[in-house]
Amino acid sequence: MVKVGSRVLVSEDCREWGKATGQYGVYEGDFPLTVVFGYQSGDNANAEWKPGEYSYEAYKDGSLKLADGRPVSAVYREWLHGEPCPLPFFAMPMENPRIRLDDGSVIWGCQCWWGEADDGVTLEEAQEQTEAVKVLIGRFVEHFRESGASR
Repeated sequence: MVKVGSRVLVSEDCREWGKATGQYGVYEGDFPLTVVFGYQSGDNANAEWKPGEYSYEAYKDGSLKLADGRPVSAVYREWLHGEPCPLPFFAMPMENPRIRLDDGSVIWGCQCWWGEADDGVTLEEAQEQTEAVKVLIGRFVEHFRESGASR
């Protein structure tokens, strides 16, 4: 597990316009990036989720609105880990690794392939490791499909 403050290397920037491939930075920890919303009536087994993920920043600053113009945060209360769920409407922040690149910009873990910058590991070696992991994930997904498992 990568520790907060560790040096990291971005082996592939997955953003369409991204230019962070090969850049170094610091892993700052996991922070809320998006939020999903739910409505709960009765027991916890019957939660209904609003599809999609939304900007956590827009949720917190009130710019994410309901159809009637009220801020979503006025109705959907934030549900933090370890706290009782604020029923019936709740907002669950989804955390993501935040990487501060050496140029001062931020890239999120969901936007790239990254790993701890080990001494002596070149970008090419890191990219080879990334491709190997992608192959393993592809094999897992295919096996999952073939097994007949579904959601």
